[in-house]
Amino acid sequence: MQVSIKFAKIDSSYIKNGCRLVWHDPTKDKEQVVFLRKEDLDQLYDVLSNDSTGKIELEDGTSSIMINSDMVEFHISGKKPLEVEPQILKEKIKEFLGESD
Repeated sequence: MQVSIKFAKIDSSYIKNGCRLVWHDPTKDKEQVVFLRKEDLDQLYDVLSNDSTGKIELEDGTSSIMINSDMVEFHISGKKPLEVEPQILKEKIKEFLGESD
């Protein structure tokens, strides 16, 4: 049985304005991190908040985020895609931004 890497949390970025999205691989006790600029995070949250679908091109020009109704996929250049359910990601972004209902 293969245990897949799971989305874990959103942290502040230490190097620039934005954040770090962190996935954890329990089989290897390793993390994979995606850095997002504040603009990309805002755009992602906007799409998720409107229960919409879309594609966000990232700063490097080759990486992207695909947002569908059942899954958000992070396609980072040179890496396997990372996935997270839209509702989970929306809640984590909301917590990170300090927003409440």
